Formats: sequence, structure tokens, C-alpha cells
Amino acid sequence: MVGDNVPKILAARDDYDVRTAEVRYLTIDSTKNQLKEFLSGGGTVTVSKIGDNTDKEIVEIAHNIGYQPLFHGWFRKAGENEWHKIPDVVVVNVEGTDVSFGCGISRPTLNMIQICFYTADPFYPDYSEQFEYKYIIYIDPYKNAWSS
Repeated sequence: MVGDNVPKILAARDDYDVRTAEVRYLTIDSTKNQLKEFLSGGGTVTVSKIGDNTDKEIVEIAHNIGYQPLFHGWFRKAGENEWHKIPDVVVVNVEGTDVSFGCGISRPTLNMIQICFYTADPFYPDYSEQFEYKYIIYIDPYKNAWSS
């Protein structure tokens, strides 16, 4: 790779020589497409149930890239320590009853991602639970998205 007369940028982990390191020990290799963070954020959402009406909350994230990008997201019940990767389900004890709360993603258009919070059983006791979420959207430089 080094010495093949192709211009490139390479960087290797500590204790490895960039000229001889295996690919897995390179931290930067300009000959490969690498993940590049385009947009990140987070927030809090409240999922409630009153009577027979279960709640579904949708957080819309407009990225306007023009294609469906790579997305990573996490959520947790507000105040708890453990983050769960989206999609997943968490169980919360509400007045002695275990209630399952799901979190998933939807891609309704090429320019938007939705994070969906929901429960599915209308017979649970009433609740109002807060969840925190965070996300990262990555851009693909080969899709000419830099000019957006």
C-alpha cells in the first residue's frame, strides 16, 4: 500500500508502523470510505396512556440529505443508566404491572428519519413515562451529499 505511487493519507494505532500495519490497525485510510457524522442530537419524549387510549410518540428528524443514511440511535427511561440501542423494548414497572415500551425507527422519505416510541396493550394501567433518546446520522461522501 505504501510506496505504490498513489497519494493517500494513512495513520496507524500507537505501536504500529503505518507502512507495515494490517488494515485493522489503521485508524485513517483515505483509500476507504469511512463513517462521517452529519447530524447528531437527542431529547426527551413523554409516552402516556389515559383510559383505553395507548400513546405513540414520533420524533421527526429532518436531515435533507436526499437518501436514506446510516442511523444509530439509543434510548432509555429517563433517570436510568442503561442505554438501549434502537430498535429495542424496555420493561417499566407501572403500579406493580410490567409495561413494555418499544422504540424503533421509520424512514418515511429520503429526507427524514422518525424515532417511534409506543406501547401495544390498552389494558395496562394509566401511565406517563419519560424517555431520553440520542442519535447519530452518518453521511456518505460518495453520494455527493457534501453540497447539501
